[in-house]
Amino acid sequence: MSAGERGVDDLAEIFDLLEFPTISHDEMRNMLSFSIPFHNHSRMWANRGYTPKEIMEMRSRP
Repeated sequence: MSAGERGVDDLAEIFDLLEFPTISHDEMRNMLSFSIPFHNHSRMWANRGYTPKEIMEMRSRP
């Protein structure tokens, strides 16, 4: 099982615990393919206005 499949399985377990409507792995992968890039490129108050991607780039600089 790949890391991506394990992540989908983990998310499916959380959805089950929260009693969300059941969706297939393909639907969940499709949802994640949109939500992860959106999250990584969104400015966040908790990050002082930086995106998660910008923070990772700042941390990788020497």
